[in-house]
Amino acid sequence: MRAFEAKQDIMMNHIIEQLHRLGYYDTAGKSRRELVSQLAILRATEVNVENQENEWF
Repeated sequence: MRAFEAKQDIMMNHIIEQLHRLGYYDTAGKSRRELVSQLAILRATEVNVENQENEWF
């Protein structure tokens, strides 16, 4: 396996681990772009808008 492919695999595994921590498990067959988009959505929905630091939401 070339270094580029190894790096891509590591990045995908990291994204999938983060999604699993947030309770999202439908990762099979999805592209990196799809997974990153889903991760962004899940992270955005976790923002506590009642917290004073997050008033800009």
